Formats: sequence, structure tokens, C-alpha cells
Amino acid sequence: MQETNEYILITSAYNESNNIRHCIESVLRQSILPLEWIIIDNGSTDNTCKIIKTFLSSYPFIKIYYKPYEMYKVSGYHALINFYFGLSKVKSKAYKYLGNLDADIVIDNSNYYEYQMGKMNNDRKIGITTGVTYYYDNNGKKHLINHKPWHTTGALKFYRRDCFESLGKMSPDLGWDGADEMKAMSRGWKTITFYQLQVNHLGKIKALEREKNEIYYYNRGFSIFRRGYPIWYIIIKAFQTLKAHPSIFAVSLLKGYFKGFLSNQPNILTKKEIRFLRKFHLSRLLTG
Repeated sequence: MQETNEYILITSAYNESNNIRHCIESVLRQSILPLEWIIIDNGSTDNTCKIIKTFLSSYPFIKIYYKPYEMYKVSGYHALINFYFGLSKVKSKAYKYLGNLDADIVIDNSNYYEYQMGKMNNDRKIGITTGVTYYYDNNGKKHLINHKPWHTTGALKFYRRDCFESLGKMSPDLGWDGADEMKAMSRGWKTITFYQLQVNHLGKIKALEREKNEIYYYNRGFSIFRRGYPIWYIIIKAFQTLKAHPSIFAVSLLKGYFKGFLSNQPNILTKKEIRFLRKFHLSRLLTG
């Protein structure tokens, strides 16, 4: 049984006044609290910062830092950039685990982090873990977002420190939370989703709305190329998109991929990591 607080958390918050209190309170209910929790106010114009500050005197492990808001050409870049910014503010040297936690997440399980640390302690090859998110639509219906068992969602990433540091500094990319898995697995680490650990993604509907445009799918296709996926993979993704969304989104996905191909964009994974990625997904395709 894990008994000590050997982990740190990093959260980036931008105009999350409706959600941040719920997020903080769900962490404070954890059976094991973090050594440090770095919360970044990313230039909020609402009461986000004010709400965070109400917790500081009672919980000194919570630290808030201000970082001006920046508009990035590709959505998703800010998540990784802010994570590294938060990591640079960590004072503790003793942590063994580190996690990213989005500011619009509410954790259901009080043993959420204890459980993951326990699993990692029992298996030294587990490098990245996560739970699963759900959300309620406007009609109150619950939707559980299931991932493949090896896929660990960016909003909840939890790393073994040794694994994280072995990956090297990752490049900002829309698909950074898929790139790190390939980097980790190519080095022999395990990446695991624990389906029994559920969290409420309060901002999921807004996130889904932001993705309903051609630019998002264009950037997604561009990201798929930058991570080194082969042409057969993007064609499959385009057909999958075509089944569920307007055809223009599938076209934009392909345009983004081939823009990267024709402009000879650099990959964010090494040649060895790309070989692993292609072999991994080809095996998935052949075995079903």
C-alpha cells in the first residue's frame, strides 16, 4: 500500500471559474495528497485566479503562477508548453511521479492517485497511466469516453518520473499525448488506462464544439504526419471521419497530412520511434 505523497501535479487554467473549485476540491479529497500542485493561471480574465487563491493559506502545497495568455497557431500546443512551464516551478526534488490534470476535471475516486502509484510500485515497467473521462450532455445523459487500453489521455496523464525523463523534452503538437506513448513503449515502458478510475470532464461539450471545424481536422492531419504515421493510416482515419462527420472534415484531415508531406515537415519522433509506431499500428490492423 502506497502511504507517502510522492507525486506532484501540474494544472493549467484559463477562464475556468466555473470548474476550478470543483477540480481542486476533488484533489483535496484524495487519500494521498500531492507534494506540490502547481496551478498556472494562463492569463484568465474571469475569477479563476481569485478562486484558486482562496485555497492557498489552508493548503500550502498548492502554488499558483501567472503566465500570460498566448494564442498558438495550433490548438493543443499550449497544453504541453504550460506543462513544462509548471514543471520548471517545482521546488521538490523527492517526487517519483508527476501528473497533468486539466482544470475542468473532477476526480470521482478518492484513491485515484494512490491506486496508480500502487500499480506502478508493483510493476516497475509501468511508465504512464490514466483513468477515463465521462461527461453529461445537455439532456443529462452520461457519455463514457473509452480509449484503447494503452492510450493515456492528456488531461489525466500520470507519469513515473524515470519514464518521463527518459522521453526527453517533447515538441508541442496537437497529438503530444499520443506521441509520448509511442516514445515510452519504444523504450520498453508500459502505458495503461485504468477503466475503473473515472473522472467527470466538465468542459467536454465545449471541447467537442471547438473541434467541429475544418481547421481542427487540418491540424490533426498535420499532426498525424509529424508523428510519422504512414499514408495507409491517414486514409483509414479519413474513412472513419467520413462515416461520422461532414465530408469536408475528412478532406481537411487529408489536406493537413499531405501539407506536412509535401512541405517536408520534420517529425517529432525519432526514426527508431517511428519504426516502432508503424509496427505497433500495423500489428493492430492485422490482428483486429
